[in-house]
Amino acid sequence: MTRRLVLILPVLVVLATAAPAGAHGILKRASPRPGTSVDAPPKTVTLVFNEPVDRVYSSATVADASGRSISGRAVVSADGLTMSVPLKAEAGIFTVRWRVLSQLDGHTTNGRFRFAVRAARPPGQVQTPSADVQAPAEDLTVAGAGIDFPRALIRWIGIAAVLLAAGTAFFTWLVIGPLDPEAPAAVSRHQIEHALRPIAVGSALIMALAAIWEFLIQAAALLDLPFSRLLASGLLGGLLLDTKAGWSTLARMILAVAFLVPASPRGRVFRMSFVIWFAVVAIVFALLSNPGVVTGSRHFEHFVALLLVATVYGLITAVGALILPMVPDLKLPEGAWAPPVAGIIVVGALTVSSHAAGRGPVAAVVDWVHLVAAAAWIGGLVPLAVILLRTSGSDRSDLARRIVPRFSQIAGWSLGVLVVTGTFGAWLHIPALRAFVETLYGRTLLIKLLLVLPVVALGAINQFVLRPRIARGADGHTRRGFIRNLSGEVVLAAGILLAVAILTITPPASVSLPAAAEPSVRLSGFAGGLRVTLTVSPGQPGVNQFAVEVDPSLSVESVEVVLMELGASREPSTIRLAFQATNRYAAETEVFDRTGMWKLDVVLRRRDYSTTVVTFPLLGGTGAARETDSRALRLLEQTRSALSAIRSWKTVEQITDGAGNVVVTVFEAAQPDRLRYRTSTDVEGVVIGSRRYQRQSGGAWEQDRLTTPLVVRGPFAPYLEQVEAAAMGRTDRCGRENCQVVLWDAPGRAASFAGWIGLRTLRVHRLLMVAPAHFMTAELQGVILSKSITAP
Repeated sequence: MTRRLVLILPVLVVLATAAPAGAHGILKRASPRPGTSVDAPPKTVTLVFNEPVDRVYSSATVADASGRSISGRAVVSADGLTMSVPLKAEAGIFTVRWRVLSQLDGHTTNGRFRFAVRAARPPGQVQTPSADVQAPAEDLTVAGAGIDFPRALIRWIGIAAVLLAAGTAFFTWLVIGPLDPEAPAAVSRHQIEHALRPIAVGSALIMALAAIWEFLIQAAALLDLPFSRLLASGLLGGLLLDTKAGWSTLARMILAVAFLVPASPRGRVFRMSFVIWFAVVAIVFALLSNPGVVTGSRHFEHFVALLLVATVYGLITAVGALILPMVPDLKLPEGAWAPPVAGIIVVGALTVSSHAAGRGPVAAVVDWVHLVAAAAWIGGLVPLAVILLRTSGSDRSDLARRIVPRFSQIAGWSLGVLVVTGTFGAWLHIPALRAFVETLYGRTLLIKLLLVLPVVALGAINQFVLRPRIARGADGHTRRGFIRNLSGEVVLAAGILLAVAILTITPPASVSLPAAAEPSVRLSGFAGGLRVTLTVSPGQPGVNQFAVEVDPSLSVESVEVVLMELGASREPSTIRLAFQATNRYAAETEVFDRTGMWKLDVVLRRRDYSTTVVTFPLLGGTGAARETDSRALRLLEQTRSALSAIRSWKTVEQITDGAGNVVVTVFEAAQPDRLRYRTSTDVEGVVIGSRRYQRQSGGAWEQDRLTTPLVVRGPFAPYLEQVEAAAMGRTDRCGRENCQVVLWDAPGRAASFAGWIGLRTLRVHRLLMVAPAHFMTAELQGVILSKSITAP
């Protein structure tokens, strides 16, 4: 057992090198954004991927409307996440094509999108398989939306051959091996092993050929070359040695030898030595990160040492295989462990280039165990069926009685392992139940699960109904029923493996599931009594779309949005919005690029040459924690003192909830305990001490009493009484005096504020607040009331 565990070690070492990621290199975002129109020609196109891509074999090009390339050589960043494509573009519509090889799972993905420079943007939006990128449907194509049937077919043949080769080895070792070769039986153990020999040889040959063909298909797709030019490109050697797809191909090609070598005395010596050698070399390659570094200039001494050791070891093996069987009375070891250990390792070769390899060592090991269990059960069905079909009468009865109970036990344990590891894999790659419907990966996995159910049902009938009868020496009818069920399991298993083949070349749902509707902030206000709505999507620092909808009654000539960062002194940025549809204007920009509090002014230039401005606050991020500035605290304290001296005043507050709803309230207040208010929803009220009078839409007044009497302490005073993390912002003009913008948070950062404080009067001329579902803009309208506040 220790020897077998040591031989399995290279698989574990290789799988442990996998780093957590998403599996499949998917375009996460791009600049210019897919499907958008920009005013200035970009000097580079930037592509950001969800996981590191290979710097040598990943590429991107940009072409104009005629198909002529206008880009230079793509450069991948050191971390492999960003690709930059230099280009010379003028006006027009341009197409970006990208093709990348994931460093983590060795899979190739490709896609294309369009953007415009000084040209109309195509209408229509569709969510793409990548989480963050949105683009018009006709302007974006991403690999993974459909099935690549030729590649899926060759992948299916390759996986089936691997599982059959490994399963036959497991079956021979675990089911046939324990049979006593000296026990009297109509069909001996050696006869069974001889009958299984064609299956082992055939599956090994198909495994090697399918691996080569699949590698060539992937290489042609990655390098964008026809098969006739692949060898001339000189890149196949690098792909074999430097990529996980290459490692998987090499392992399947080389390990096919372990199944092809006959079980003669010389063959057994060679087979044992070969498996041990492969295990040692695999460990060396894994420790050196990948096989490619062995042939590099920095590791030339490693290559020479490996070549010398391989030569010596090969000579010793050849001499041993020739001489040792000729030594009289020397009993050579059977080496029955070599084929199943080779089977375990070759199954690991599939995992090396699987989705799980990109999700970390735990996921990779679980996937490997899943495939080993599948080989033990599904891969063992064929040799079991072949043996039973090639015997007849009493011979079949005797053989079934000897091997069916043992295989049923192995199948039962394998099924348990498959359920546990399969559940883990589904949890890993399916982020939500809707992925079973909305993604190709989820739909294919659902089909696979539906095919598994009848296989389990047939297996249960064989295990709990037919197996006990066969163990007791059942009649021919029972044995024929068992073989029919066995044949059904084989057919269904072929369908399951086809689904698995499609899954292995399809981006997992965890990266291809369309994101939920992109979040946005929808701010509404009033301009001359008419509603204006500003939508900022996604409302976080970075690329955002600004869209303004105006009331049809407003005759608007142009719409602009002016963004002012309140925590910095840089000049405000003005975005001119383009007309999109009736009463809607929009533009996309990156000027909202930092966390913190911002002031957004929607400037409506009307056809009568008048201008209307509607102001909204916007908080970038969650409100970055800042250190308290003593100057800001001192200024706020002086302001509170100055505000308390104001005896009566008028303010206007506009509060929108971020979902498009808005209420505007006009307050008139007088110290010490009087307040009048009117809202845009036709609610009026008067509060005097603990008495409150209120009416709706001009109706009758209703009176009630407040549990806590009103105390008026000055305009905006409640917002300044508890201050946390105050800081000085920019300076601005407030009518006839200069203002200092001060930023602060409420305790626990439940709300963020920005106040314009007059440096001469110490009055708060304007106050912005952002809290959950509250975006408030408040202004001080005056400090003297036209009439006193009295009860209605």
